[in-house]
Amino acid sequence: MDELEHLEELIKRENWKFVEEGGVTKILAYGRTFPLVHPLAIYQKLYREEKNPEMKFVYMKWIHDALWPNEVLTWNYWTERRFRTYCEGWRIISWAAGASTGKSVDASKIAIIEYTSNPKNTAVIVASTTLESLNSRVFGYLVGYLRHTAIKIPYKLLRSQPPKILYDRDDSIHTISAIAAAKGKDEDAIKNYIGRHPKQKLFIILDEAPDLDLSILSAIPNLEAGQNAFQVIAIGNSNSKNDLHGSLSVPENGWESVDPLKNTQWRTTQKNGLCLFFSCYESPAIFEKDPVRKVALSKFLPTEEQINAKKIEYGNDSDAFWRFVLGFWRLENASDVIVSSAFLRGLNVEKNAEWSGLHGLSMVAGLDPAFSVGGDQCVLRLAMLGQDISGNIVLDFRGEKLLFRLHLSAVIQKSLEEQIAEQVIKILNDFNCPLQNLCVDANGAGFALAEVIKLKAQAIRAPLKVYTVKAGTKSKRFDIIARTPYEMWYAVREFIHHGQIRGLDQKAIVQLTTRLLDVNQVTGKQTLEQKIKYKQRMGAIMPSLAKSPDEMDAAALAVQSAIANFGFTPGQRREIRNSGGDGFFDQKAWVHQQNGKVVDVGSGGRLSPPVATFKSGLGEMVSRKKGLGW
Repeated sequence: MDELEHLEELIKRENWKFVEEGGVTKILAYGRTFPLVHPLAIYQKLYREEKNPEMKFVYMKWIHDALWPNEVLTWNYWTERRFRTYCEGWRIISWAAGASTGKSVDASKIAIIEYTSNPKNTAVIVASTTLESLNSRVFGYLVGYLRHTAIKIPYKLLRSQPPKILYDRDDSIHTISAIAAAKGKDEDAIKNYIGRHPKQKLFIILDEAPDLDLSILSAIPNLEAGQNAFQVIAIGNSNSKNDLHGSLSVPENGWESVDPLKNTQWRTTQKNGLCLFFSCYESPAIFEKDPVRKVALSKFLPTEEQINAKKIEYGNDSDAFWRFVLGFWRLENASDVIVSSAFLRGLNVEKNAEWSGLHGLSMVAGLDPAFSVGGDQCVLRLAMLGQDISGNIVLDFRGEKLLFRLHLSAVIQKSLEEQIAEQVIKILNDFNCPLQNLCVDANGAGFALAEVIKLKAQAIRAPLKVYTVKAGTKSKRFDIIARTPYEMWYAVREFIHHGQIRGLDQKAIVQLTTRLLDVNQVTGKQTLEQKIKYKQRMGAIMPSLAKSPDEMDAAALAVQSAIANFGFTPGQRREIRNSGGDGFFDQKAWVHQQNGKVVDVGSGGRLSPPVATFKSGLGEMVSRKKGLGW
């Protein structure tokens, strides 16, 4: 059979017709005419031009079956979900599943179909952890499936570093390119492609997404800029809600809104984002009724026997089972952050303290300077230090009642330092908080700001200046020297652990539980995620979260003030005794002075938290600092 006869046979098989148009024989298909070409070329054209998601999927499925007819037997509803949602045009799609669930295979097939359907106008980027791992992951599958298509596709594989696949050697933009972007090793790997925009479509596959660098989050908007079409698929064995994969999968209504036993997909906080979850318990290899197909699917998808074996091997509630078998995020991954949400449960950090009424309350404050107009605001927050009804010495931030975001203006004929100083002094005076009970982050311009506040207040003593420096550094210019911001935040954790932090606002709690730890791969030393990276990462998850963690920084500074001024220590308490007549507190009958009035609570009564007058003065604070303490 010659080439024309073979083409005629293929056209008849599709139930298409030959028509004469202007004396030229053409193919009539789907109400349109095409030149005498292989049906694959027609379906590729239909696929790249189609806007209707359902028809686009129909064309994509035909291309798939034509290229890999031997794979028709193992086509399953997981693969169909992946292909359909891709054709629906979601901007960022996350695939969450355990190991051996067909993610890499399906991603490589989509990439081949997308690229070969429009090679002169499309670019594909496959990002993985290392160049070495590329061959065993999506890029390796991609090369293998290109080599074994039933209809031969012209392509060139360049064994460069990194490798590339392309139609035209002279076109370095419209390629399938592999890059390595592991955590902390090559943060700029994907950013190098910014500016190299294809004519029509950029498709990115984030392979092993839990282990890729978070800087990709901030690179995505720039990669998308100027594209007519842009899509990302992030795949991985779900590990942490704070890694790249988890960040791209955050449910629109929060993690509490999804359940691995109930939800198979959800909209994410990403613009036009969708997460697909493929539970091992819903594996096509378990529910397939056809015995031949069931055997074929069982070779690469989870079976009941395999799941039960993994339960015995890993433990059905172990981290390994959740990640590599179930494929869903655990409730928490505490190793990523200083304080996890699970750690906070039951510690009541958001609830206000109930004061014992036996001792005066003292006010402390923390100031996190932010010198910008129209950007992040300078945050001042106050907190009340005292004894609660259980005897614990606690620091109560009172939610947002004592939280102040200072407004800066470029119009006012005063320096930013002066504007901040005046607002800080007024607030401290309003709440009877002595200047020396204010802790200022003295890094950078904060040192000078502390002096400006002192001069403006005409005070003898300046605010406490906190400076974070390398271990072993000594300086008389600063009142408190912390090795790193990590040390300051960890101090807060210790007080939370002992139930001594109260009234923390929701913004600070979010910052406390989402600011990541960076771990030096050589020394193992832990440091806090840089503010700029935190802001970029959180903003990429949800634009409204693109804020510097200043509320929590200011809270950490207030804790430092309580430590320096009053000897505040983890586990600190003062016992409340019932003796009835020996001078100690009698819980059955006591009086309390509130706003200058004696209130008789009576037997068994309990007074609401008192309103502090903050009139204790310097004498009491000096005595405490001399060792009398709480």
